[in-house]
Amino acid sequence: RASRRSSRRCGTAPAPRTSFSFTGGQPLNLVVDPVRQLIWTTNTVLNEVDVLDMDGKIHARIPVPQPAGIDIMADNSAVVIGTFTSYIYVADPVQLRITRRVPMPAQATLPNYAMAPVLLLTTANGKVLIFGETANVIDQSLGESAIVEWDPAAGTFRDRTSEAQMPGVVARSADHTLIAIGNAYSPGHLVAYYSASDSFAISSDDFHTNFVSGIAVNPSGTQIAVWGYGLELFDRSLNLQNS
Repeated sequence: RASRRSSRRCGTAPAPRTSFSFTGGQPLNLVVDPVRQLIWTTNTVLNEVDVLDMDGKIHARIPVPQPAGIDIMADNSAVVIGTFTSYIYVADPVQLRITRRVPMPAQATLPNYAMAPVLLLTTANGKVLIFGETANVIDQSLGESAIVEWDPAAGTFRDRTSEAQMPGVVARSADHTLIAIGNAYSPGHLVAYYSASDSFAISSDDFHTNFVSGIAVNPSGTQIAVWGYGLELFDRSLNLQNS
């Protein structure tokens, strides 16, 4: 009997599903290339972007000054990298190298400063939403922030700050059709960017005057989970589903 009980409990241990790879520095953000199954991560301290496979093997260390946010275009044709400088970098996901360096223009919201494209998210319409702050003076308490839309194909920038809210947390759907923005200040609001219409919507919910501290979007962009006063679930049109 004892032997039978032991065999039920032990069995064969499953193979490990995680691995560790020492890159040095301190990785800040990452994105997964779903086509090539590679992980791109910004290593700010070492001024590089590291590219690893799913087993943790390092395939490339790409020099980039002060890299911060990172995302991959919806068609998987390029990786875009935000920085704490005033430049955006574009990388080839096949050759694993930088192909473009794009300067950020001065914006109406920040006329006296060079703006750093600290965080960026790609959309299904081919554009990139950039959440920028004052270059090299990253201090949210100053409120020196802006939301800028970059069209890589046209080479144009458009200030969209007045249409949304200052972001504290952001997330996008896996299909790149929706970006959710949680307000960094109290009272908080939920903002959605829709790539199909290239437009923003702002929720009426103020999360009981709390700011939004956490946010997540399901793969198709039909549901948004928000942590403010508590956990609340919204649909794509920002209607509250439950709390």
